[in-house]
Amino acid sequence: MDGTNSQKYLKEIERCLNAGCRQLVIDLSQVSFVDTHGLGVLVKGWRLTQQKQIPFRVRGVIQEAVKIVFQVTNIERLFPVEYTTLPKNFVKVSF
Repeated sequence: MDGTNSQKYLKEIERCLNAGCRQLVIDLSQVSFVDTHGLGVLVKGWRLTQQKQIPFRVRGVIQEAVKIVFQVTNIERLFPVEYTTLPKNFVKVSF
């Protein structure tokens, strides 16, 4: 999740919100790297959900490099971050 693919993530978030989702859960279990562009997408997604009063959270932060970025930036002060994967019965949208 970096400058090369961050816009793809943002477009998918916007698509989900425009489709009328009632909550947004971002699964990062397959993401091994996040830079400032990726963090920007997450913050933008969080802001969009706040405007629509939709719950937002991030799950699957299991890769060590991603954990470190989240901890150093203290991004959890904005939205919930879960260091687990999604349950099997959860509907998942892949990026």
